[in-house]
Amino acid sequence: MEAIMDEAGYTLTTASGCGTVLAAAMVGEIGDINRFRSPASLAKYAGCAPREHSSGKTQRHRNRGGNRRLNCALHRMALSQISRMGNDVARTYFAKKVSEGKSKSQALVCLRRQMVNIVYMMLKHKTEFVLPETDNLSTVKND
Repeated sequence: MEAIMDEAGYTLTTASGCGTVLAAAMVGEIGDINRFRSPASLAKYAGCAPREHSSGKTQRHRNRGGNRRLNCALHRMALSQISRMGNDVARTYFAKKVSEGKSKSQALVCLRRQMVNIVYMMLKHKTEFVLPETDNLSTVKND
Protein backbone atom coordinates (compact mmCIF):
# COMPACT_ATOMS: atom_id res chain seq x y z
CA MET A 1 0.00 0.00 0.00
CA GLU A 2 2.84 2.38 0.83
CA ALA A 3 4.35 1.96 -2.64
CA ILE A 4 1.00 2.59 -4.34
CA MET A 5 0.33 5.67 -2.19
CA ASP A 6 3.81 7.06 -2.91
CA GLU A 7 3.54 6.32 -6.63
CA ALA A 8 0.17 8.08 -6.87
CA GLY A 9 1.54 11.11 -5.00
CA TYR A 10 -0.75 10.99 -1.97
CA THR A 11 0.70 12.73 1.07
CA LEU A 12 -1.91 11.94 3.72
CA THR A 13 0.57 9.83 5.68
CA THR A 14 2.50 13.01 6.56
CA ALA A 15 -0.38 14.04 8.85
CA SER A 16 0.12 13.09 12.47
CA GLY A 17 -2.07 10.15 13.38
CA CYS A 18 -2.68 9.07 9.80
CA GLY A 19 -0.86 5.89 8.88
CA THR A 20 -0.78 4.04 5.59
CA VAL A 21 -3.90 1.97 6.22
CA LEU A 22 -5.98 4.95 7.35
CA ALA A 23 -4.76 7.10 4.44
CA ALA A 24 -5.50 4.32 1.95
CA ALA A 25 -9.00 3.90 3.39
CA MET A 26 -9.68 7.64 3.01
CA VAL A 27 -8.31 7.76 -0.54
CA GLY A 28 -10.31 4.68 -1.46
CA GLU A 29 -13.55 6.14 -0.14
CA ILE A 30 -13.00 9.65 -1.52
CA GLY A 31 -11.79 8.61 -4.96
CA ASP A 32 -11.07 11.59 -7.21
CA ILE A 33 -10.96 14.71 -5.05
CA ASN A 34 -11.87 16.89 -8.05
CA ARG A 35 -15.47 15.66 -7.88
CA PHE A 36 -15.92 17.78 -4.74
CA ARG A 37 -16.20 21.56 -5.19
CA SER A 38 -15.17 22.45 -1.66
CA PRO A 39 -14.29 21.01 1.75
CA ALA A 40 -17.94 21.50 2.71
CA SER A 41 -19.12 19.18 -0.06
CA LEU A 42 -16.57 16.56 1.06
CA ALA A 43 -17.81 16.97 4.65
CA LYS A 44 -21.38 16.42 3.53
CA TYR A 45 -20.34 13.30 1.59
CA ALA A 46 -18.46 12.01 4.65
CA GLY A 47 -21.34 12.72 7.02
CA CYS A 48 -19.34 15.28 8.99
CA ALA A 49 -21.69 18.20 8.36
CA PRO A 50 -24.31 18.24 11.14
CA ARG A 51 -27.85 19.02 10.05
CA GLU A 52 -30.29 20.82 12.29
CA HIS A 53 -33.15 18.69 13.60
CA SER A 54 -34.94 21.00 16.00
CA SER A 55 -38.47 21.14 17.30
CA GLY A 56 -39.91 23.93 19.39
CA LYS A 57 -37.41 25.12 21.99
CA THR A 58 -35.24 22.01 21.64
CA GLN A 59 -32.32 22.44 19.27
CA ARG A 60 -30.54 19.33 18.01
CA HIS A 61 -28.08 18.44 15.29
CA ARG A 62 -27.68 15.04 13.65
CA ASN A 63 -25.00 13.32 11.60
CA ARG A 64 -26.91 10.42 10.10
CA GLY A 65 -26.10 10.39 6.40
CA GLY A 66 -22.90 10.17 4.45
CA ASN A 67 -20.22 7.60 3.85
CA ARG A 68 -19.83 5.88 7.21
CA ARG A 69 -16.49 4.24 6.35
CA LEU A 70 -14.97 7.63 5.48
CA ASN A 71 -16.55 9.14 8.58
CA CYS A 72 -15.00 6.37 10.69
CA ALA A 73 -11.55 6.98 9.17
CA LEU A 74 -11.81 10.73 9.86
CA HIS A 75 -13.01 9.99 13.40
CA ARG A 76 -9.95 7.81 14.03
CA MET A 77 -7.70 10.51 12.64
CA ALA A 78 -9.33 13.12 14.92
CA LEU A 79 -8.94 10.85 17.96
CA SER A 80 -5.26 10.38 17.25
CA GLN A 81 -4.84 14.15 16.91
CA ILE A 82 -5.95 14.73 20.51
CA SER A 83 -4.10 11.75 21.95
CA ARG A 84 -0.90 12.08 23.92
CA MET A 85 1.15 11.49 20.75
CA GLY A 86 -1.03 13.84 18.63
CA ASN A 87 -0.38 17.51 18.02
CA ASP A 88 -0.75 20.50 20.32
CA VAL A 89 -2.82 22.56 17.87
CA ALA A 90 -5.58 19.96 17.71
CA ARG A 91 -5.56 19.49 21.49
CA THR A 92 -5.84 23.26 21.98
CA TYR A 93 -8.73 23.45 19.49
CA PHE A 94 -10.49 20.54 21.25
CA ALA A 95 -10.01 22.16 24.68
CA LYS A 96 -11.32 25.48 23.33
CA LYS A 97 -14.49 23.83 22.06
CA VAL A 98 -15.02 22.08 25.41
CA SER A 99 -14.48 25.38 27.25
CA GLU A 100 -17.11 26.98 24.98
CA GLY A 101 -19.64 24.61 26.53
CA LYS A 102 -19.67 21.78 24.01
CA SER A 103 -19.56 18.20 25.22
CA LYS A 104 -16.46 16.17 24.42
CA SER A 105 -18.28 14.27 21.69
CA GLN A 106 -19.51 17.54 20.13
CA ALA A 107 -15.99 18.98 20.31
CA LEU A 108 -14.70 15.84 18.57
CA VAL A 109 -17.25 16.37 15.78
CA CYS A 110 -15.93 19.93 15.36
CA LEU A 111 -12.36 18.63 15.21
CA ARG A 112 -13.37 15.94 12.72
CA ARG A 113 -14.88 18.65 10.49
CA GLN A 114 -11.59 20.54 10.61
CA MET A 115 -9.78 17.33 9.65
CA VAL A 116 -12.01 17.20 6.55
CA ASN A 117 -10.72 20.66 5.58
CA ILE A 118 -7.13 19.53 6.00
CA VAL A 119 -7.60 16.26 4.10
CA TYR A 120 -9.36 18.10 1.27
CA MET A 121 -6.54 20.62 0.90
CA MET A 122 -3.84 17.95 1.08
CA LEU A 123 -5.51 15.87 -1.64
CA LYS A 124 -6.49 18.83 -3.83
CA HIS A 125 -3.10 20.54 -3.82
CA LYS A 126 -0.94 17.42 -3.20
CA THR A 127 0.80 19.10 -0.28
CA GLU A 128 2.23 17.66 2.90
CA PHE A 129 0.73 18.22 6.34
CA VAL A 130 2.10 21.30 8.08
CA LEU A 131 0.90 22.44 11.49
CA PRO A 132 -0.66 25.90 11.42
CA GLU A 133 1.32 28.54 13.27
CA THR A 134 -1.72 29.77 15.18
CA ASP A 135 -3.55 27.85 17.85
CA ASN A 136 -6.83 27.90 15.93
CA LEU A 137 -7.65 25.30 13.29
CA SER A 138 -10.59 27.36 12.07
CA THR A 139 -8.18 29.69 10.26
CA VAL A 140 -7.94 27.08 7.47
CA LYS A 141 -9.29 28.77 4.35
CA ASN A 142 -12.10 27.13 2.37
CA ASP A 143 -12.13 27.42 -1.40
